[in-house]
Amino acid sequence: MQSTHTHHVNCRALQGPRQFAFKAIISRFSINILALITIALVPWIILSCGQESEKASSLDLGDKPGISQHISEEDLSGKVYSLEEIISKGEQIFTASFNTLDGSGNAKTRIFKDMSEKDNLLSRFNRISGPDANACSGCHNLPKIGGGGDNVANVFVLARRFPNVNFDAGPGDLLEDLTLRTAGNERGTTSMFGSGIIELIAREMTMDMQAIRDHALKLAKETQKPITAKVETKGVQFGKLTAWPDGLLDVSKIEGVDGDLIVKPFGQKGVYVSLREFTLDALELHHGLQPEERVGYNHDADLDGVVNELTTADVTALTLFQASLPPPTIEKQTNDLAISYVERGDMLFNNIGCAVCHKPFLELNDPIYSEPNPYNPPGTISVYSIPSAYSIDLASRSDSNTIKTTDTGTYRIYAYTDLKRHDMGPTLANETIEQRFVESSVWITRKLWGMMSEPPFLHHGRATIIQEAIEAHGGEAQEAQRNFTDLDIEDKISILEFIKTFQTPISQ
Repeated sequence: MQSTHTHHVNCRALQGPRQFAFKAIISRFSINILALITIALVPWIILSCGQESEKASSLDLGDKPGISQHISEEDLSGKVYSLEEIISKGEQIFTASFNTLDGSGNAKTRIFKDMSEKDNLLSRFNRISGPDANACSGCHNLPKIGGGGDNVANVFVLARRFPNVNFDAGPGDLLEDLTLRTAGNERGTTSMFGSGIIELIAREMTMDMQAIRDHALKLAKETQKPITAKVETKGVQFGKLTAWPDGLLDVSKIEGVDGDLIVKPFGQKGVYVSLREFTLDALELHHGLQPEERVGYNHDADLDGVVNELTTADVTALTLFQASLPPPTIEKQTNDLAISYVERGDMLFNNIGCAVCHKPFLELNDPIYSEPNPYNPPGTISVYSIPSAYSIDLASRSDSNTIKTTDTGTYRIYAYTDLKRHDMGPTLANETIEQRFVESSVWITRKLWGMMSEPPFLHHGRATIIQEAIEAHGGEAQEAQRNFTDLDIEDKISILEFIKTFQTPISQ
């Protein structure tokens, strides 16, 4: 291999023959000017080549992948890194700009055998059907890394079923005549702040409801009679179920959650069980990355020449980083007039019915976040031995006033949600494609904490002010919406001022 720093002379060739050249010159006693110059230059050339070669090897030259260092299972099992180091590595992946060397890009267009090189290059990313982003932080950045995103970062959920949407009814559209609305459901980017705590609450709610189910089944078998039980957890009612002596279960009257009684707190329809499941989908759909957890070890599922594009340990680090993001706060007012508006707004928020769904707090028993979530679905690891060193005490890491310890040692989490799905009426039933069998008008109750730091509002970002978002409510929220509409201007302002206290401080 030739040196890249030749100086028109091959450095390696000069290093060996130098002594031979000296002997030949001395024995012949025929030193000419050219030989003298050559002899004088040889040490300089050798030194120069050596220095530049050393300089080149010390530089990080050429294209590099966005993920600077992958984590192995051995790293986790051997506790090679501290918890903070693992979280830091997760942050590096979250903020990395993924590229071809990472395995990023559209794998779906590989089905087109006759695609030209130019078309292949152009189809690596697609704003509608994805991959549509280079970094997690490209969308999650309001008011800082890990937060939400404005309308420019909206995604088109379920458009991924098309290889390369370009609205020409061609192969990329699977020969369908598409419009923007029929290709996918436009959604805004939601914040990840406090998401670890939210997942823990959902786990506890799931455990409670499944315990009610299991007890009803046990009782029905013992008594040989059908048993009907109310399903309620943390003050939230999810309807009722009936267990039969033969083990059959009637969940037709369950409300706001699937029949499996697993609370799914992520995704605006409430369809993702855990941060890990949500993250795995995002890596594939938005970035075109193939985690080995989904496709297998050393398997090049998308035929791009890159395997193990994200290790299972990488995904764990990425999940732990998101779980560790601190919860938002409720901003405290110092001006007496502002305080009076906020206090009255708090009272009216409850009186007109907003707090029925936006429950001010849910109670958490155990703030220790560990991976993985035991209720994860197939395709997402649910049993995985991770040392307790990588468990996070989310309560001790935060000084936010949205976490309050009770006298009994539990924690009140002021996220203003019930983690239940509700029918929100015709105005918000704008989507044409059902996601996991959740109807168009049905949405999980939005967490209000931090909302003022990540406008615009509603699932698609079409409300640019709070009042527009409130007035779009219907269905189960119709009465509360009417109550708000009937308020005088001062009372409306009071509610708006109360909601404006839900912030994610930039300094956190």
